[in-house]
Amino acid sequence: MAPTSRAPRSDAARNRAKLLTAATELFRESASALSVEEVAQRAGVGVGTFYRNFPTKSALLEALIVQEIDALSAVAVQGDDAGDGLEQFITATFRGSRFKGDLTAALEGEGTGFGEEVMAASARLREHAGRLLTDAQRAGEVRHDIRLEDVLALLRAAYSTTRSPESGERIARVIIDGLRARP
Repeated sequence: MAPTSRAPRSDAARNRAKLLTAATELFRESASALSVEEVAQRAGVGVGTFYRNFPTKSALLEALIVQEIDALSAVAVQGDDAGDGLEQFITATFRGSRFKGDLTAALEGEGTGFGEEVMAASARLREHAGRLLTDAQRAGEVRHDIRLEDVLALLRAAYSTTRSPESGERIARVIIDGLRARP
């Protein structure tokens, strides 16, 4: 008989959400000082509850990265107008890039790489972003000679060197303007 997958109990789901919220807040306050005990205390749960949800600190960091990637996927899916949707996606990418970069660095500091959940979330993001780009091209909003790999390379290069939210907003605008179809 194959094992069945059950949805977590509602209190378990709430505890996991509280842990993720607490970890996000603490990580934004001080990425280098994130500890299991602090996360559990901020979430109002015991350390045992932490470990039932996240067997390691690396597992927590991965869950935070997945949360960030899924938030970007949601932006890519929600765009009603193809051109505006792509613009919102690029802008959201820059807004979350520093936090996601810090999470990635912290995970690397733990000596682990990306697990299956991060890879699956990344694949979903690529799928949604690709659909968004294709829709914008079909609508005549974005140049037809651009591929998803081009957009992602531009974003990676730009936000890896961006030092402030203000410069990120400017660079996002330049990328968006460069992608626009010209009559």
